[in-house]
Amino acid sequence: MMSVPAGYPPAAENRTMNATDHIDARPLNDLLAAAAKTRDALGLKHTPTVIRDEAAAFRIAGRAKAGVVMLGDGAYWVVCLADAARLEAAGFEWAPRG
Repeated sequence: MMSVPAGYPPAAENRTMNATDHIDARPLNDLLAAAAKTRDALGLKHTPTVIRDEAAAFRIAGRAKAGVVMLGDGAYWVVCLADAARLEAAGFEWAPRG
């Protein structure tokens, strides 16, 4: 059983966390702000689409003309290939298909 990070509501302490809970832990506004900050810092063409669910991220990327999934800051990011190259150069990883 994993412990709940400090600063989260006491109700979260009463449940068992699984391996993917770190993706869902942060509020969506924080995840979107991190994506926008990264876009500005790295000069990305588009703001990454922030997705919490791995399967949904790969579905969305599959429907895009040149969409790929990267491991963003606390979530999956769907980005174009040009932005994926910039993110990879900055140390972000491609999301493994699994």
